[in-house]
Amino acid sequence: KTLSGALVAGQMTLAIILLCGTGVLLRSFSNVVGADVGVEAPEDVLIGFVDLPNSDYQTPESQASFFDALQARLLTVPGVESASISNSRPVNNMFARRLEVEASAGGTLGPEALSILTAGAGYFRTIGATTLTGREFDSGDHMAAPLVAIVNDAFVERFSPADAPIGKRLRYYEGDEPGEWRTIVGVVSNIMQSDPTRQRFLPLVYLPFAQSPWPDAWFFARTRAPTNEVAAAVGAEVQ
Repeated sequence: KTLSGALVAGQMTLAIILLCGTGVLLRSFSNVVGADVGVEAPEDVLIGFVDLPNSDYQTPESQASFFDALQARLLTVPGVESASISNSRPVNNMFARRLEVEASAGGTLGPEALSILTAGAGYFRTIGATTLTGREFDSGDHMAAPLVAIVNDAFVERFSPADAPIGKRLRYYEGDEPGEWRTIVGVVSNIMQSDPTRQRFLPLVYLPFAQSPWPDAWFFARTRAPTNEVAAAVGAEVQ
């Protein structure tokens, strides 16, 4: 079940970890939210932010490689149950992109402006969301693999209320040019994103981080031990 009032002060420890020239700066921060944001047990999740220096990570391949290695290292930290990455965190605002969806009867729906996020393997399990049908992203969703996407329940209600969404295709626009088609492989529960009022769940599309890497990203570590006992070890792995 989802927690009403998730991320309320005192319930979630945010370990903001910045990669900088002199090492890792570790800080704790509590984010106050007065509404359901669609994640479970946020008090057991450490999150942090890494901004890679452009001089060392100029290509998408190098960026994807760093965050793939970071996720693997976080999983070795004693007390960490699962770990993942994303270019955003729940409740953050995201830029909308024009997107269209294949219709069951032929043609397309849209284009319509929607928020598109990237997420690593195990992201939804780590932050405490539920995979409703299909699958999460996994290590097979890399740059050389077929392009895929995951959508949330609000997306299904908007674009495919009467049909199974798995196997349908969507694509987003870069300027006036449509991108390549991607196949929907999963549907997840609603997570609060891009609504400043934090009162409604908007349709969202998630892409595999490795297929659309960023030079900066949030990382997430769900812990079995108290988060304050794990934070120092997590910071060391980032460094």
